[in-house]
Amino acid sequence: MRDAIISTEDKTFFENPGVDLKGLVRAGLYYLIGKTDKVQGTSTISQQLIKNMFFTSERSTDRKVKEIYLSYELNNKYSKEKILELYLNKISFGNNAYGIEEAAKTYFNKSSKNVGVLESSILASLPKGSSYYSPYSHKDRLMGYFSVYEAENPKDITQINEKDTQYKNLTEKFKKFFVGLEFKPLTQSKVSICNVQQEYLKNSYSIDSYGCTAVDYGDLLTFLNNIKVEGTVSEVPSVSEKSSTGSRIATSTVTPNPPTDTVSDEDKKTMILEYNT
Repeated sequence: MRDAIISTEDKTFFENPGVDLKGLVRAGLYYLIGKTDKVQGTSTISQQLIKNMFFTSERSTDRKVKEIYLSYELNNKYSKEKILELYLNKISFGNNAYGIEEAAKTYFNKSSKNVGVLESSILASLPKGSSYYSPYSHKDRLMGYFSVYEAENPKDITQINEKDTQYKNLTEKFKKFFVGLEFKPLTQSKVSICNVQQEYLKNSYSIDSYGCTAVDYGDLLTFLNNIKVEGTVSEVPSVSEKSSTGSRIATSTVTPNPPTDTVSDEDKKTMILEYNT
């Protein structure tokens, strides 16, 4: 869990003095040349801890200067391990869950010591936008969703429900591949993913002879967004129902039920299913 938080929130946590000086200079430069309309993206774990303990969400230069100063002093007084402990116990994960232990129980009904790599990555994404990624109001943003498109028409993308029977063969194929993946912590910043097959990925990854690849914790969701499966989907005429006036209206396309429904090769389409977060 701590590795996922560090990789997502502050990659230089163990090296920086509480402030990302290079990031601060870069953000200031982008602001001065007009590339951004505000100085952003420079908060370290120490700064986030200070902001949550002593300040409101107000954005001002005065508050930012105080935040930077106190973060620097915090690092002079406490060890990195202590600062990380305070952060994990104080930070908000949304839905009134403060601290990693409460967050793990709120979202996964388990202790933080028992969360896996993927669950850790999900929890690590919450401090940046607990409302945006709320599993109660925006489950698709937190857990992702499926979309499909014809192989010959990749721009015509449709978001689907995993229970949609028309694409059941594609979602089942995806789940079989996903369940077979093995995630193991490799280093402080990287995770090993095994049983990977390039044919299921949009982009190329360096896969060793054991079928494993390594990615940063912060790139784990990017890896998942690269998963795709291809398959044939059958289409038959839409089922019709009688309206209150007696006329017939189209409802939805359904998959055939042999032997009463027959589908020719012309009615079969090669579809691509992707996972999106």
